[in-house]
Amino acid sequence: MPQDVNTLLRSLEAATSPNKATTAGQSDSSVHSPFRPSPYASTTTMIPTVVVPASAPGPYNGEHLDATSTNGGSRIAASAQKTPSPNKQRKREQVTDTASKKIDVNLDDRERVETAVRQLQELIFNVLEAEDQLEPDTSGVVSKHAEEYFVSASDGSNYVLRPESHNNLEDSIIKVLKARRFADISIDHLLRIQKLCAASFVATHELDLSIPISGDNDVVGAWSTRIRAAENSLRATKILLRMMGSGREEKRLQSDEILQDLLANVRYVLDKAIVPVIEVRASSNDNEFWSHRKEHVALLSTVLARLGRVIRLLGDLVLKLELSETAINAIDFLSTNVVFLENVPSEKDSILGVQKVENLRRHAMDLLAKVFLRHPDQRAFIFDEILSSLEKLPVTRQSARQYRVMDGKPIQLVSALILQLIQTSAMRVTANKKQGMASEKNKTSEDAENEKDSDVESDQSALAKFKATNADTKKDRERDIQDSLSDIADPLYNSAWENARYVAKYLVQRALTSTKSGDQPYRNLLDIFTEDFLNVLGSPDWPASEMMLRALLGSLVNITDSEKSAAPAKNMALDLMALMGTSIADLQAHLQRSVPNLENGASPSQKLLLGFVEDTLGGSTTIEEQLFQAIGPYGAVLAHFEDGESENLQTQSACSYFLAQWATKVNSLRDHDEESTGDKDLDELYDNLRMWILHMNDINLPNEFSDISFSETRLAYAVVMLNLPFCRGLPRIFNILLRSLSSSQATVRSKAIKSVVQLLEKDPAILERSGNVLSYIVNSTSDSSPMVRDSALGLIGKCMSLKPALEAEGCKTLIARSLDTATTVRKRALRLLREVYPRTKSKDVKAAIADAILRRVADAEESVAELARQMMEEMWLYPDLLLVKPDEAGPAKLELQLHAYHIVFTVVRSLETLTVFGLLLKAALHSENKNASTNRALCKTLLSTIFEGIIDNDVDRGVPAQSNLLETLTVFAKSDARLFNAAQMTTLKPYIENLASEEDLIVYRAVVVIYRCVLPVLPPLQHTFLQDVQNILFSSISKLGKAELSEIAACLSIIDGVLQNTERLVKLMLSVLTGISNIKRTDIPSDTNKMRQVKRYIMIAGHFGKACNLETYKNTYKEKFPKIKSDTVSGLMVDIIAPFASPDLDLSVREVALEAICLICQASPKNFLKASVTTTFSATFQDNEPQLALAIVNGVKEFYLNAEERSKARAEGQAANSATDGTNRLVDSMVLSDLDSAATSMAQHFLPHIIRLSLASTDELALVATEVMASTNRQGLVHPKETGPALVALETSPNIQIAQLARVEHQALHDKHESVLEPEYIKAVERAFTYQRDTVKEMSGIDSNQQPKLRLFFEVLKSGSIGLRKKLLGKLCTRSLIDVNKIESMEHILEHLLSVRFMLENLSTLDYSRIDEIMSILAAIEKAFSTTGQTVSQRIEAVLGSPSALSATDSDNAPTESNKAVDPNVLRQLSACSMVLTLLWETRTHLRKAWSLQSLKVGAKVKQQAKDTSKAPNKATTYPGLVKEHLAQIGAIMTSLNTPEAMVARCRGFQGMLAVDNELKVGSDEDENGQSRLKTPEEDEEPGGDPGTPASRMAPESVPGSSTRGRKRKASSIGGTPRKPRLSKKPSMSRKVSRARSRSKGPSDDEGEWE
Repeated sequence: MPQDVNTLLRSLEAATSPNKATTAGQSDSSVHSPFRPSPYASTTTMIPTVVVPASAPGPYNGEHLDATSTNGGSRIAASAQKTPSPNKQRKREQVTDTASKKIDVNLDDRERVETAVRQLQELIFNVLEAEDQLEPDTSGVVSKHAEEYFVSASDGSNYVLRPESHNNLEDSIIKVLKARRFADISIDHLLRIQKLCAASFVATHELDLSIPISGDNDVVGAWSTRIRAAENSLRATKILLRMMGSGREEKRLQSDEILQDLLANVRYVLDKAIVPVIEVRASSNDNEFWSHRKEHVALLSTVLARLGRVIRLLGDLVLKLELSETAINAIDFLSTNVVFLENVPSEKDSILGVQKVENLRRHAMDLLAKVFLRHPDQRAFIFDEILSSLEKLPVTRQSARQYRVMDGKPIQLVSALILQLIQTSAMRVTANKKQGMASEKNKTSEDAENEKDSDVESDQSALAKFKATNADTKKDRERDIQDSLSDIADPLYNSAWENARYVAKYLVQRALTSTKSGDQPYRNLLDIFTEDFLNVLGSPDWPASEMMLRALLGSLVNITDSEKSAAPAKNMALDLMALMGTSIADLQAHLQRSVPNLENGASPSQKLLLGFVEDTLGGSTTIEEQLFQAIGPYGAVLAHFEDGESENLQTQSACSYFLAQWATKVNSLRDHDEESTGDKDLDELYDNLRMWILHMNDINLPNEFSDISFSETRLAYAVVMLNLPFCRGLPRIFNILLRSLSSSQATVRSKAIKSVVQLLEKDPAILERSGNVLSYIVNSTSDSSPMVRDSALGLIGKCMSLKPALEAEGCKTLIARSLDTATTVRKRALRLLREVYPRTKSKDVKAAIADAILRRVADAEESVAELARQMMEEMWLYPDLLLVKPDEAGPAKLELQLHAYHIVFTVVRSLETLTVFGLLLKAALHSENKNASTNRALCKTLLSTIFEGIIDNDVDRGVPAQSNLLETLTVFAKSDARLFNAAQMTTLKPYIENLASEEDLIVYRAVVVIYRCVLPVLPPLQHTFLQDVQNILFSSISKLGKAELSEIAACLSIIDGVLQNTERLVKLMLSVLTGISNIKRTDIPSDTNKMRQVKRYIMIAGHFGKACNLETYKNTYKEKFPKIKSDTVSGLMVDIIAPFASPDLDLSVREVALEAICLICQASPKNFLKASVTTTFSATFQDNEPQLALAIVNGVKEFYLNAEERSKARAEGQAANSATDGTNRLVDSMVLSDLDSAATSMAQHFLPHIIRLSLASTDELALVATEVMASTNRQGLVHPKETGPALVALETSPNIQIAQLARVEHQALHDKHESVLEPEYIKAVERAFTYQRDTVKEMSGIDSNQQPKLRLFFEVLKSGSIGLRKKLLGKLCTRSLIDVNKIESMEHILEHLLSVRFMLENLSTLDYSRIDEIMSILAAIEKAFSTTGQTVSQRIEAVLGSPSALSATDSDNAPTESNKAVDPNVLRQLSACSMVLTLLWETRTHLRKAWSLQSLKVGAKVKQQAKDTSKAPNKATTYPGLVKEHLAQIGAIMTSLNTPEAMVARCRGFQGMLAVDNELKVGSDEDENGQSRLKTPEEDEEPGGDPGTPASRMAPESVPGSSTRGRKRKASSIGGTPRKPRLSKKPSMSRKVSRARSRSKGPSDDEGEWE
């Protein structure tokens, strides 16, 4: 083989000689080819050429060139002149060593190159020769040589290359491409190979690749054959793509037709074979085909992997060739469909494997990004295609997030794609697109493992080739020299910003039109996208996330700032802004946690970063000037990009974006800071950034970042992010949330509160930085919406937990809200107070909390009272107290004492707390309480401790005063006297022996109360002790007041029951009654001493007459008072005292006498029936003296309450009897006792007076009278009609106790007697108005809390029949009308107007539970309007003349108003009628808007339009604002009687309202389809507008006839031929979407930067 050696030597000499260099594909005619000739060989002899590679590829300028390439030489020379960075230096040293070895090419390497070329030519020769032999011979048999390379297609119609042939061809082509000798292959041969490969996928189109339903072996076998044929076509596709991207300049090799067929084949295989399998869930699939799944999965997985490689090769091709628009569109369509494939969330549900499918989607994402990079004109279309496909994405976070980020949580693949496209927008690309390119090696690690061509082009990538192809021309370089940094960087950065803003606007706008529960997923997707962008905010590989979030934040801020934004839109914005704020706080926290590690670090980079971290966290104002230095965070992050995979498009796009961002910031600093001019460091950085953007492979970084770790890079990147506009906007985000707390929309205020809570949980330091946070929140606790108040309380609780110093101020608000009108708010306040109670150290705060919770034990709402009782038991009666023994000393004993004294200090704060504490103890000690026994033991322990404090009362040590301790003991005694023992009673005796001071009197009264409660239940005590107590009590009777006398009388009566010395009591009473009888009534007015004496005697007589039963001594009394004709002692007492209640005596004497009579009658009820008593009571009620009436009503109240208790006890006793005692029980129930007869008689005689007193005021007298009325109802003493209307009126009382008591009793009556009360409810509403007018002096239907005054009444009605409610609501509207023919005096009209206003304001603001309730109101209003309205209009026209102005079409031609004289009274009457009708119509309009019923039609077809009117209506999001607006309109209408002009305007306005329906605006003569159409008033109401708005919507001074045209209510049909619809031009169907046109229709571009 000497000739072969000589040929190789000559070729080597030619390659190394500068004067004889030849390029690949050139030949020397004197040299013979070492390969055997082929019939398909070209006429040119193939001569091997030695390739001398240039330096290794860089990010933009790293292409390999032949030794003869002048451009390559100049590049190498230029590169050698620059000083590389340490990182680059290491890389280039390695590349130089490799290049040196390649230059020293030995003969074996050249032989391998020639062998590769020869083998490919031989393989091609054999394949083509086999093709020629495919025609069968005369015997019909194809040659074996042809069968070695070809196989019959599945349909038998053609022959295609075998899979082995495809593999061999691909292997050989790869080797030749690697050797840079593909140009040596004949173009004709390659074209024939192309056709053979194309035949494979053309045949695939005829195959059915769908998954068979049957699991039959024959069916499955046939399917497997077809799938293998499809796989074989993908092998052919890869060969075609490699040949097209080989760098050959022959256009025939890059056939667009073949490319289209190729893409069609890929789509077909994907759609038919792969996508259905991806969509199948393994856990839910029951197809027999998958019974043997492993074999099928392996086959499909191979197809899936080959599809991924094909898509990756398509990406290489996009970068290498200038493809046609049709091909690019097809590639866009293919890649977009693959990107939006829905993968399963878990491996167990995936047949092919989650990550395998994700790899395919990632290849598609890379392909789309490369198209985006290579074809800038396609960028708008790509974005639009992506955004329009978003609805295909899954809306569950687990299913959506499959893209794994290296240093963070997984995100959506589409999120990563959007960020990469935005980053790619900042890549600098020039347009020299005519050079050929070779293929690439840019693959994932999995591709390298699975694919045998992993070593292809080990020195270059397709991306580097693309940059080489698009390298700056000479003209570009000359322009770059002249361009400034701003000219270079700003267009790149602005391009990225425009794309980011476009995406953000699209996402936000689509989210605004959908809901989380709707069919369109955009609302959920916006949340997912935002979370994804936030997840990668701290990742250096995704710097565009900050820009994307900034654009989103700008759109959200615009929504919150716009007054026109609806509540759901603002809620969405606040929700996302809170999410953004928490992520920014997380990034700050990450930076804060890194400080200790940096402080302990010794490397230069750590020391450098420490200063930047501290300045960032400290909010330094000078950090921005230092931040942009080369030796800073930006440089550290850039070093990360240089050390990473520089040939990866994602990394390079991130680097390009980061450089553009850095350059923009530096340029901005230089332009705005005059002091920076002439700064050498800044100028040097300016020049470096300019050079780095132009030549990214020549980035030179300082040595400080030579050994920087990835964790340090992340810290540097976090510093950069926190100093960019998005993160620096955290204070503004928080201010927006705080500002939203005062929004006019309740749901927005509630959402703002929740958002603030969310942000505070992440960053409690905000409370330190923003001193006004709590003031904003406290203001929200007084909001009109219970939902907002509830959320505000939760936020206050969060603030207190984060900052305990706020407890004092926060607890004040919580305590105030514990009295809130809303049950949910009260409960929230109690729960938060309960949380603060154990952790607070302030005694005052702890006592205030306990007091607030204790008061709620008596709450009218049972659920609140039960919650408060449970909390108080947990706070005050916890079992740990039992562990302390009475004689034990130490910390435990001290804690017990402090706890007991804390209880004392709390309960003695007021009389109310003492009373409520008694309720708490009774509930805690009740037998039905599961902890009753434990609570009893705890109470005894507390009692022992309190007694110790009484004995050793050292106030200086924090022990409460004796009076406070004893007052607390009285509560225990009243709750359960069995808690005390005899020794304790003996201990108390000294405290009743001294009455020297006021303090002694309090102690005295408390001890007497304890004796009165405890003595009856204790075993008999020593007589000596009882006698001593009796003597002390008798001696102090003359010194005590009313309260003490009551207790002493009861106590002496109890002691008398033991000692049996009743004579002392008899003598006392005889003495007192004698004293009363001896004083003449005529002497009292003139003698003060006698008045005081008689009052004392009467007081003693009344209390002892009630407490002591002296009937056995009646003879003694008769002998003493023979003139008194009475059969009982109690009757005698009443007869003696009754004269002193006569009207001629002083009020104080009468009051005492009446109180004494009531006390005596309570013990002997039959005395209530005495003529002297009834006469005295009647005369007193007629005197209208509240003081005296209160005395009687209090006495009657006590009587009725005692009667209820006795009745209950009697019922319980009868229930306990056996069934055999039924006869006796029946007799007992039929025989009325004195108590029952007295109660019935009192109700019959005095209930009208009681009702009158309850409605005459809102003070204590009214409350007590209401309690008496309630008691009569509970006992069934009167008919429900007598008290029902009064209770309804009292439900509107401003006194909460009266209103709640009336509501409870009304509810009880309504539940039992709904049908009886129904006819009375109209009168009840009228009485409520009268009560408000005469007593409350406030005739508005809305109270001070902006709540309807009839809300409690309506709440009661909602528990009953819907028919009753509908009927009542309709009647209320009908009774509002004025009969114009029966108009009475003007005073009557004014009163009626005020009554109508009261009623309609209530109807406008009630909380309706069903749609048909509102419909009944609307129907009644419309009926009234259509009937009475015509009559009123005719009267107006008769008085004022024809409303000619209404028919005028031009204001200049309108006739003037009639000037004839009008009777003022008649004008007032007509104006009043117009006002009533206008008020009714305004109420109709308001209800339709406030409850989102604009489309509701009221009339005969109501069943057709509302399928289920029993469902609850939905309040409009702007409900509070609508209510406020409506009330203002009512107020304006009520001023129509102020002047004659206003009255005329109101009448004319009503006529216009009746004639023209202004809610039907008449627009152009043609609608969308070119035809005009008449509609009824209900058919065409403006959405979101003012449905049902009549002409009277105008101000009183305005008149109808304005330029805005309405539609007549009774329009006749319009004759004539309808106008033909105008034909519109059919829109263009071009797939290209103009960016300017499509974006001009989007949201406004005025949001600006988030700076």
